[in-house]
Amino acid sequence: MKKRLSLSRIFKQRDKLFQTIKPYIDIRLTGESLHDLVADVYRVLPNYVSNDAVFESCRILAGTKLDRKTAAELAWRIAGNIDLLIKSKPVLPWVGQVKDEWVPVQVIRVDPSSRYKKFGSTFLCRALAGSFCPSTFEQSLSSASCSAIARVVGFSKNMPHTNSLYFTNLRFWAFIEAVKSSDRPQFQQVDCAPAMRAHNRRILAIRTRNQPCPKDFQHLCEHCPIGYDTCRASIYAKNLERRACPACNTLSYFDLTRSDELCLQCWKAKQF
Repeated sequence: MKKRLSLSRIFKQRDKLFQTIKPYIDIRLTGESLHDLVADVYRVLPNYVSNDAVFESCRILAGTKLDRKTAAELAWRIAGNIDLLIKSKPVLPWVGQVKDEWVPVQVIRVDPSSRYKKFGSTFLCRALAGSFCPSTFEQSLSSASCSAIARVVGFSKNMPHTNSLYFTNLRFWAFIEAVKSSDRPQFQQVDCAPAMRAHNRRILAIRTRNQPCPKDFQHLCEHCPIGYDTCRASIYAKNLERRACPACNTLSYFDLTRSDELCLQCWKAKQF
């Protein structure tokens, strides 16, 4: 059974926690500093969480020098698992899937792939809450599976699924099966809450040109070099960089989150 949760509330709690933890960055967490961190984290959480559970959630960092990445992960992990703290259970990094779990995910990236001689896509998903939060994991899906999922997450007759790249930045619930997730989460079944579907359809409306491009471009989103840190309808994390590719000897776009040695077209060709 899926949780009832508000992603906007989780993100707000995450940001509040990060600002609370931020002063401890570059400090070695031992003795007094660790107890101060626990006290500050506990102070900004709901009144009914367990102080002991908060301590155990932070104690894994004892003796380490806190860096920004770890601080951000701790803030998100706690924000995405407040229900465990209420039950006096610590929130710890994922080491294995102990039970089946519905997890809210966001697709961070989509790459073409082939598995068992079938073409499909590999989704890089981020767990927005739950036991794997906030880490990312890969899920390979056939073209048929992508089409089936598309109908669930918000694609429609007037916003058709014509390109699996358009799953980028969409959100949905993924049913993580413990028996298939010994080393990383894996799912086959998905669902989509109304708020998630509304989020997805706002993005898809622009990508399918049911709404105008925010930049007034005429080209399709998959041909756009702008990253989704600039435009929410983009399918790339960062702006693409245009330069000479040593492999194809042409002036081409590079996605530096994938490769800084091959242009995007050469990198895609290498995947098969």
